[in-house]
Amino acid sequence: MTTDPDDNASPDDGKGGGDDGGLFAESVQGLFWSAVDRGVGEIISVLVHIALARLLIPKHFGLVAMARVGVTFIDLFRDQGFEDAIVQRDNLEADHIDVAFWTLLGLGIVLAILGGFASPLIAWFFKEPKLEYVFFALVMMVPISSTTSLPNALLKREMRFKILSIRSLFAVLVGGSVAIGLALTLPEEHGVWALVGKSLSAVVTEALVLWIAIDWRPSFNYSIPHFKDLFSFGVNITGARIVNYFNRQLDDILIGRFLGSEMLGYYSVAYEILRGMTTLLSRTVSSVAMPAFAKLQNDLDRMREAFIGAVKTSSIVAFPFFFLFIGVAPELMQLAYGPKWEPAIPVARVLAAIGILQAVTLINPPLIKACDKPSWEFGLSALNTVGNVIGFSIAVQYGIMEVALAYVLRGYLVSPIKLWAVHTLIEYRVSRYLKVIGFAVLGCTLMFG
Repeated sequence: MTTDPDDNASPDDGKGGGDDGGLFAESVQGLFWSAVDRGVGEIISVLVHIALARLLIPKHFGLVAMARVGVTFIDLFRDQGFEDAIVQRDNLEADHIDVAFWTLLGLGIVLAILGGFASPLIAWFFKEPKLEYVFFALVMMVPISSTTSLPNALLKREMRFKILSIRSLFAVLVGGSVAIGLALTLPEEHGVWALVGKSLSAVVTEALVLWIAIDWRPSFNYSIPHFKDLFSFGVNITGARIVNYFNRQLDDILIGRFLGSEMLGYYSVAYEILRGMTTLLSRTVSSVAMPAFAKLQNDLDRMREAFIGAVKTSSIVAFPFFFLFIGVAPELMQLAYGPKWEPAIPVARVLAAIGILQAVTLINPPLIKACDKPSWEFGLSALNTVGNVIGFSIAVQYGIMEVALAYVLRGYLVSPIKLWAVHTLIEYRVSRYLKVIGFAVLGCTLMFG
């Protein structure tokens, strides 16, 4: 990090300014390192996940999924949208950075304490006594994660994705090694702690790597006007994330509450496959999109071209793999995970259908935020959540397969509204957008047949 915290200049001064060549080079370099991160890191994650699935039982994965429901909710209030605000701000001052750091660190500590007191309540809600200690351990990640938000934001703003990739790879390697080591040595009844150890060691590793890699250190400054400036942007991001939490976690909450930890274990493993494929195939592009779009926020024509280019790249890369997985999932999962995970196979195949949609829709939120319209993301997240509440509440009465179907159906029903929102912002030609996606779908359909 080359920025002097005492300098009022923007941290990205001299980083290529507005010239097309500089931004293009930064974007290509960002895509490369993002691909390394998502590619190599996710391959390692998948291998670790398969190894743990063979060593542990579904109930262990279900318990951790239950704990994450609570930890993720608490973590929503830690960031306050400040990380995105730091990336998006056109004129960033040193006081913005200091205010964000101390606010997030203080919130993280307070939230971890509150989460510790809430541990018995979480265990009572899910009717799992062991969950109290698992949740208590995992909630300790919140203040550690608070220390990484600002380094993350500054590196993204400067599009220094190499360091972010190195951070992720180290975290995956350390977390996976700790988890497999614990799974091999702990008695079966304590196997859940292998998954807990994986999460805790990974987040600690991320924090250490980031703070070693950057030169920036916080100053003891706290400016209320700068806090208000960040908060005015971040409050909508936080609102969208709270709504999106129920959108993403409601299935786990209902399955865990009404169907139990074993069924949630099957569902969470199937969802982890979707998450892994999405991270590997789609988030490579979307992770670079936010800082790239932010640099183009005053140039609509270039932003429009960048958006269509991102959709084209993501669809061509991701679609074939999701189509292929739907076709060969039974054989592939039997080979990788073994017969004890057979109930997860049909769920994974259904969820892969939403992965096809997410390959292109994951690019929408970065663009909306770069256009300084976080309230729009809040509204779209609220729409998703309403659909999921209705669908999941009905589907959970029948089983995990029906919950997965409800998730996919809601996604496709809401997608036209998301396309309209982006079209309103950058006025792209819908026919061109559909042509880009249609070309990829046609090729994949022929392949699938």
